[in-house]
Amino acid sequence: MLEGRIGQDSSILSAGALSSLAGLATALMPWLLSGGTLSLHHELDADSFAAQCHADTIDTAVVPGPLVPQMAEAGLFDNDALRSVLGVWRAPERAGTGSAWRHASAKLVDLIAGGSGHNRDNSVQDNGRTPTGNVCAPIFFGPPPPS
Repeated sequence: MLEGRIGQDSSILSAGALSSLAGLATALMPWLLSGGTLSLHHELDADSFAAQCHADTIDTAVVPGPLVPQMAEAGLFDNDALRSVLGVWRAPERAGTGSAWRHASAKLVDLIAGGSGHNRDNSVQDNGRTPTGNVCAPIFFGPPPPS
């Protein structure tokens, strides 16, 4: 919650499915802990996503990691209230492979949603950043990965 700048009464828009542990951990739990507003967006329609961001005054967007570069290029994150974009990656080896993040006020946090068999790999440097300089915060489900 700290890395993603999710504060009290945050307004969160999730474009991920809540039918998985990754969806529950990246959208439902932050919403419950912040006591804010959770807006759900499915089917990822660009126009309705942008309209929902503005209408609901979204400050945190949770989206599939591989779509972040295309969504940014399309201007879907052009929202003055936006403080964080959480990119959820299901394939740890691909995390942070997009272009460098450029946004005036929002921070991009790459979240690796892996099972207990996954570990940090070569795509995440020792300083916790991806090769593009974005913050990488692994989320592991099940027993902690070996160190």
